[in-house]
Amino acid sequence: MKKIVTLILILAILGGAFSACKTRPGESAKPEFITISGPDLLTPDGEKFLIKGINLGNWLNPEGYMFRFQRTSSGHLIDQAFRELVGPDFTNEFWTKFKDNYITREDINYIKSTGMNSIRLPFHYKLFTGEDFVNFRDSVNLPIYMGETGENSDQWIAAWTRLMVKNNIGYHYWPYKKMGRPSCLVTIPTPENWDSIVAFTEKPRLSYKEIREARPDQALVRKAMLDLAENCKFQNCTKNEGYIRAMGMTP
Repeated sequence: MKKIVTLILILAILGGAFSACKTRPGESAKPEFITISGPDLLTPDGEKFLIKGINLGNWLNPEGYMFRFQRTSSGHLIDQAFRELVGPDFTNEFWTKFKDNYITREDINYIKSTGMNSIRLPFHYKLFTGEDFVNFRDSVNLPIYMGETGENSDQWIAAWTRLMVKNNIGYHYWPYKKMGRPSCLVTIPTPENWDSIVAFTEKPRLSYKEIREARPDQALVRKAMLDLAENCKFQNCTKNEGYIRAMGMTP
């Protein structure tokens, strides 16, 4: 995300979808799902529902900076670098372990235990308006929420959370996990020798000769990649209690 704050508008079509699904024939008119009422979301019991959650970033859509890479930015380039580094078979094995371990039932249970009420899987989108967010929300009388924000100091997160709640704007902070940085819910330990993989991604690799010359020791990098996949497991990560409290949640 690189500290870019983005925003999702919950459009009227979504309200129509909720309305179409909220009751079954012959049953009472009580909604079964979250519904829209002007700028608010409502639970089936009629209580106001403010989205408070986290993004599962880097799990299904890997980003280079989350691996401490600089020029190797997209998922495609990360995969290419790994395949050049250790071959396709080992890369496939790594991605399987990485995705299996990065987000598990234990992670979801922990997220729920903090008090968060939702999670978000990232996708690409654009907002076609230059209006002030709150004024735009009020002008169309629909809910809005902040889809990606975060990766900042505890003090900034606490102030931003207060601002969102004050203005009735739900939020999903970004990201849940990342390697070696505390600006997230839980931090993945950086594996030994990971810096050699980072260095490889920064070197010229436009020919087989350059790839061979840039490659570090295969045994070391294979171990580092498997260590990362193992470190992704919830029990191996570190909770960032100050960051979590700044979000108004319970570590």
